[in-house]
Amino acid sequence: MCFAALPFPPSTPVYPRAKVVEDYLDLFISRFDLSPNIRLNTTVERLERDETNSFWRVKLSGPGCGDGWLRFNKVIVANGHYRYPRFPDIPGLDKWLAAGKATHSIWYRRPVDSGSTILVIGGGFSGRDISTEMAGLPSTSVVYYSVKEPPLDPPRNSKVQYRSPVVEFLALDGSDRGKVRYEDGSEEEVDSCIIATGYKMALPFLSDSIIQSSLPPTPIPPLPKDKLYNSSYHIFPLLKHIFPATDKYPPTSLAFLGLLFRVSPFPLVEAQLHAIVKLWASPEVLDVDAEFDAVISRYERLKDKFEGDEFQVAKRYFSFDPSEQFPYRDELYTLAFRNDEETLKKYITPDWHEKMFLNTFLLRAEWEEMERTGEARDFVKGVGEVSRDEWEELMYKLLGRALEKRVISETGGRI
Repeated sequence: MCFAALPFPPSTPVYPRAKVVEDYLDLFISRFDLSPNIRLNTTVERLERDETNSFWRVKLSGPGCGDGWLRFNKVIVANGHYRYPRFPDIPGLDKWLAAGKATHSIWYRRPVDSGSTILVIGGGFSGRDISTEMAGLPSTSVVYYSVKEPPLDPPRNSKVQYRSPVVEFLALDGSDRGKVRYEDGSEEEVDSCIIATGYKMALPFLSDSIIQSSLPPTPIPPLPKDKLYNSSYHIFPLLKHIFPATDKYPPTSLAFLGLLFRVSPFPLVEAQLHAIVKLWASPEVLDVDAEFDAVISRYERLKDKFEGDEFQVAKRYFSFDPSEQFPYRDELYTLAFRNDEETLKKYITPDWHEKMFLNTFLLRAEWEEMERTGEARDFVKGVGEVSRDEWEELMYKLLGRALEKRVISETGGRI
């Protein structure tokens, strides 16, 4: 999950904690001397096209910004999509939030005593991890994990019990506990609830002439070319999931970075940036007509899959299938280094990256067991000091351990 330009330091844990990743990003900044190009404590208030349609106007606020308006030929929007929490539309939830009985995972940092009976809603990675961590507290008796169906990588703690989706947060009676009703009709008392149902895409600084907050107009085709549309689940339409499909301004003058879900984010945005830099230098390299067709093709595949449900199309548009990110990254690198075969070879995704990503749940379970038994530190000690190829060897070793244990478990001890 590191940038191709800089591997993780030797001996990095296979599944590193947040502080390790933060230190890695600081290392990246110092290694490439990026600090002089970064201005902190600065807010982007507005981004719009100028009246002559020849450049972008950006209004800033913060120390040293003056009147705040700057001009740019090119703009990359990389504000992320994990800031604005998405809450499910469940009756009674607003009262629980107001009373402090429910909170969103955006404010979760570490497991803290929140009562003996905890409810976690949301079947993604955050819901799974929070359920596991909260169950590990001595003060927790049970974690009710409310999901439509159990995740592929279930929490490994006997305190975690699955429940069907919550359909109502019942009225609070002033006591320390509240009651919820599930889809199956059952009711249960809980001490607190953590909502892990994702985030909304928000671009409040973009002018209305650039983007509209709604589902895109139908029918499609044709693609809307007058502006972009933000469904809160996806930005549409974007060529290569990066550049606006518009005829109002040069498509490559505005780029959106890192909007895709269920991917390895650092190597993915690195590939996107190489493509952006290439197209800034040589915009004619982008086959606009072919990319328009690719957007329509993806839209139509999802529309067929979800039987014409535009909401589901929007919800899944940026959600990549497990193997989809790897050919996508290679496609971007092929574009970026189209006349440089030697450099391209250095960036094309090694086969083992995909293999490990597809086995990440199995690998993670084995790694967590090694952390529990105290084997993890010695397992990675010194790995990466000689070459980054050592990580491939280590990952296959870890996968071999995990597969052997699974076979033993499934065959009752016989291999």
